[in-house]
Amino acid sequence: MARVLGDALSHQAAAVADARPVQRLAEPREVGLWRQFFGALGGWPGLAGLAASAVVGAWLAISPPQGLSDTALTYLGGGIEATEDLGMEQTIAFLSGE
Repeated sequence: MARVLGDALSHQAAAVADARPVQRLAEPREVGLWRQFFGALGGWPGLAGLAASAVVGAWLAISPPQGLSDTALTYLGGGIEATEDLGMEQTIAFLSGE
């Protein structure tokens, strides 16, 4: 056992002698507001997804598909007139207590 420990101590001493001095790391810079925002979005992949969804939203707002206009009118406050086309008169009467 003493021989093994002596061999280990000699290897440790050789490793310490060969070791390079520790370099100090540079002080961390203060991160700007735009970099924090960019990091919160998830970097480039998050920003690409946000841009793609914005383009699709603008596309649907400019030229919506045919079936979307009736549904959108119902949810955006088209009133009961808009729901008559969808066949929901009984549901509205039930929910309003009539």
